[in-house]
Amino acid sequence: MPPTLVSGPLTHKLTPAVPADYFLGGKLKRFAALLLLVPVLLAGCAQSPGGSILDAGPAYSKLDGPGVEKIIATKTALLDLRSGKLTRDDTGLGSEAKDAAFEVAEGMDLTILGPKGSIEATAHHVIYKTGTSRESNVIYYVSRAKTDDEFFAILRNGVEKYGLPSHATHQLIRGITNTPEFSGSNDLGVGYATGVAVKYETQYNASSNTRDVGVYVTEQPSYAPAAATPLGDLGSGEDPMSRYVETITTPEEKVARLRAYTALPEILNGFSPVHDSPTSVYKDLFEQGVITPKYRDQNKDQTEWGTGQFPPRDAGYTYQVTAMYCPMHEQTLTVLDRGYLSCAYTGQYMYDGSRVSASTAEAVTGWGTAAADKVQRAHVFMKKDGDIWKVDDIQFES
Repeated sequence: MPPTLVSGPLTHKLTPAVPADYFLGGKLKRFAALLLLVPVLLAGCAQSPGGSILDAGPAYSKLDGPGVEKIIATKTALLDLRSGKLTRDDTGLGSEAKDAAFEVAEGMDLTILGPKGSIEATAHHVIYKTGTSRESNVIYYVSRAKTDDEFFAILRNGVEKYGLPSHATHQLIRGITNTPEFSGSNDLGVGYATGVAVKYETQYNASSNTRDVGVYVTEQPSYAPAAATPLGDLGSGEDPMSRYVETITTPEEKVARLRAYTALPEILNGFSPVHDSPTSVYKDLFEQGVITPKYRDQNKDQTEWGTGQFPPRDAGYTYQVTAMYCPMHEQTLTVLDRGYLSCAYTGQYMYDGSRVSASTAEAVTGWGTAAADKVQRAHVFMKKDGDIWKVDDIQFES
């Protein structure tokens, strides 16, 4: 789905909006924040390089009140998210102070170190907020560009360095370039290249000279594996003959079924943020020798996530198969001779290692989400590639 390009003048500049639990539920929860025009709550404190943010030393910034004068004076802040988190205790804020906010009208150098890379920006507003129900936290900042070239450079940096999807960014740049009086607000998606989640939102108004990029930085959720173990035996007891013939499953059939057990959970989880693109799950399975070249090539065209096309991904969800059963014999039939396995499975959406209720997942994703204990079914088509059975297609029953 392309980003929404809003016509007409904007009535205000970008107001920092910080979600209390941004990725939980996938809904952006905004709070009204009045940014102080004088130093309030962002601090610098001493620490030796490479140490914990809890240690005293010259390197990392604290976010308590006394340090804000140093941040404003030096126009520099360095935050340590190498562990993936920056909790209230880490920042030096007291138990009651959950938020910190400040503004530097002329801009300051902000660096956020992530597990896999750094986020570097000229920031004009900064807000740090902790969640009320989780240990998650959000660092939000606004970068304000003076020219289109500077604005475009910030956007491209999000794609090239932070891993944001390129389609929405390139479409926005084209829209601004081709429309002299362009005005609009846009969500450019989320990138995970630095080991934390980086989300871009923009406001642009040619008539008011507004070129604002709002950036949310939050920890990247930890993901449950695509399939829980052990794989269950679903429904096989309905036919006593099925149980009998399963005892004579050949080694070749066991290897074929293992490929089905590998492919189906991963493809169901193909939208997960652990995957770089919609096609990467098929590329990975092909490289593992699990699927055929044909199945890979059928799913190689969509190389960008786009914006809003994969709500579970935007919410930071994983889909985990909790049990799965693919009988290799049905009464006297050997299913490989038929060409496909009739598989039963159960599954659930996961967020940060915890199960998401079916009602919450359905509300977030907009998809009909089966309850975790509901048995669902799929046909896994198998084809010999050389002398090895591989997955050639999967069709899910609605």
